[in-house]
Amino acid sequence: MFIYEKDPSIWDNIDNERMKNEFILHNKSLEVIQKSLSEYLETKRRYFPRFYFLSDEELLEILADTKDPLKVQKHINKCFEAINYLDFADHQVVVGMISAEKENVKFNKKINVNEGDRKGNVEVWLLEIENTMIETLVKITDDCI
Repeated sequence: MFIYEKDPSIWDNIDNERMKNEFILHNKSLEVIQKSLSEYLETKRRYFPRFYFLSDEELLEILADTKDPLKVQKHINKCFEAINYLDFADHQVVVGMISAEKENVKFNKKINVNEGDRKGNVEVWLLEIENTMIETLVKITDDCI
């Protein structure tokens, strides 16, 4: 029978002081790592505030997949209301936005997500997409008036 089956409080069953000290040390290291990760995610959220709509896990998933911008698609609807997908051309150029009703609005300009400062920085190109969305909708509204 295992110790944890006898008593779920395993800490009380550890007789080895060295092992207890190692657990304490590793817990402190884990706390430092978690604090650093939280600070890192906060810097990304400050740069692109719409990341506040995402959980830490979702944001980490986006940041981990910066080489494949299409993997951001499943989180776009959480960042932008009424936008279901971005319209990608050649897997790296965003040319428009698509609503849940499949309405496709083409942007005034194309955004290559792997060009210059945008490469590997999803928060940079998403911020540029947000600004392009606004500019495009302002132009379309002006044209309608």
